[in-house]
Amino acid sequence: MTPFFVIAPANLSNLAMRQYLYLHGFASGPQSKKAQAFKARFQAQGIPLEIPDLNQGNFTHLTLSRQIQQVSAIILANPDPTVIIGSSLGGLTAAWIAEQTTLEGRIEKLVLLAPAFQFLAQWLPRLPPTSSTSGVLLARCRFTTTPSSKP
Repeated sequence: MTPFFVIAPANLSNLAMRQYLYLHGFASGPQSKKAQAFKARFQAQGIPLEIPDLNQGNFTHLTLSRQIQQVSAIILANPDPTVIIGSSLGGLTAAWIAEQTTLEGRIEKLVLLAPAFQFLAQWLPRLPPTSSTSGVLLARCRFTTTPSSKP
């Protein structure tokens, strides 16, 4: 198996002074193949990777605002700088988390893997107009602003 990243031993002490979070995507979870592959690679380097369950056991109450609160609490509970790796909806969540003023200076880096920007624009047209799911998605994902691009 080819590693998808390699960390040079000289950099390990510097890397250990950070909190690393992996945020999974929509209809995924901490036990997904991708999440576990990341966890194994980090463990091989002696670096802990936290993978919170963004579904919190209840997929029907999945909201971005709840995910932001959940991950913000994890970040604030650790004094170390945080690196967030977000995949798909986890990438969108990571971008929104980075915009939170309460976390200013706490997030060192974002690594976004196919972030689900424009989530509604992509998914609502695929649902039948009478689908009850389209109303749920619209209610849960309506935004008044979008993450800005910061240097």
